Amino acid sequence: MRKWLVCGLDDEHYSDATYSLHDTIDNAIEAAKANVADCLGLDYDPEVSMECDHEKLRVEYAGDTCFYVNVIIEISVNDGDFIGILHHAYDGIDFFVKVTGSREECLAKFKEECKALADVSYREYTDQIIADDGINWWVGDIYKFKK
Repeated sequence: MRKWLVCGLDDEHYSDATYSLHDTIDNAIEAAKANVADCLGLDYDPEVSMECDHEKLRVEYAGDTCFYVNVIIEISVNDGDFIGILHHAYDGIDFFVKVTGSREECLAKFKEECKALADVSYREYTDQIIADDGINWWVGDIYKFKK
C-alpha cells in the first residue's frame, strides 16, 4: 500500500531521527509541522519552508539557534514490513529509503553500505548502524510498519 514516510531530524541529535507513516500527503505535512513544534516546545505552528527535492518534500524550520528538517517520501509498504532508511547529517541532511522487507534484509543492506562509507568509524546497534566518513555521519535505521 502507498504511504507517506515522514523522516525528521533536529540540530542536536543526528543519530536519533524520528519516523512516522501517513495515509495522505496532507497528513504527512501536518505531522512534519507537528515534529517541528514538538521539538522546539512550541504551542503554535511555527513558520516552515516547503520545497520539492527529487520526488521528496522537505518541510524545514531554521531559527537563529536551531533547525529541524523533515523529509517526506512516498513509499510502497505492507503491514509488518521493515523499512531501511539511510540518512546523513552534518554537511546537509537527507533521507533515503534503501530497502523494505525483513529486518535481516535491512541489516544486510546497511552493513554493506555503511562499511563502504566508514572512513573514520563504524558502529552497529540493534536496529541502527552508524558510519562516519570524516564529513558526515551516515545512519541506517530500521523502522517497522504496523497498521
